[in-house]
Amino acid sequence: MAARLNFAQQSAVDEESHCLVAACPGSGKTTVLVEKAASILSKTPESRIVVATFTRDAANEMRKRIVSRVGEEMSERISTNTFHGLAFRQLRKSKKIKGGASILTEAEQLSFASRAAAVAGIDISREEAMRVIEETRITLAGSGANDEAARLVAAYEDLVKRNRSIDFQDLMRMAVIGMRNGGSPPLKCTHLFITGFCFTITTVLFPVRL
Repeated sequence: MAARLNFAQQSAVDEESHCLVAACPGSGKTTVLVEKAASILSKTPESRIVVATFTRDAANEMRKRIVSRVGEEMSERISTNTFHGLAFRQLRKSKKIKGGASILTEAEQLSFASRAAAVAGIDISREEAMRVIEETRITLAGSGANDEAARLVAAYEDLVKRNRSIDFQDLMRMAVIGMRNGGSPPLKCTHLFITGFCFTITTVLFPVRL
């Protein structure tokens, strides 16, 4: 059954171009997303929707709510995943990640950041080193980074590579770069929904194949 929406919510559902919904917690953003997905799937038979969110629980809940709204017969046209899950899938398809590669835990990332700072000759805490690494790499190419930050990132990435590992940020960065330059396939969807927002989300602009 369709949810009862106010004017602003219905406007977001009816919008056919790019749409950003910003509101406080509990204001119905997820309901709007579910109704918008239902509207698209029912009106456009060839449509395929991908929903990206931050956690597996959120992705599973989102899929459950959309399928409950539109019915099981449309479930194959809906894909929900975490940002990192989508990135990992794209990299596996393009064979950018081999089967033996391991994903670093947060503790391992901090350890590598500390070692990278030592290699680069920079006297900072591991937390600060990780912050600099993440902020420098967030631009995808690290353009505009100062020499010290560039050395730190280079040392960190060398350590990660030699350990045959990959971190969460690199999953997204590599996937986006691959899809931009044609090295990885675009997402097979007509509509991409992103839930939540943070500064690092600027790296998660997945190209899609319409």
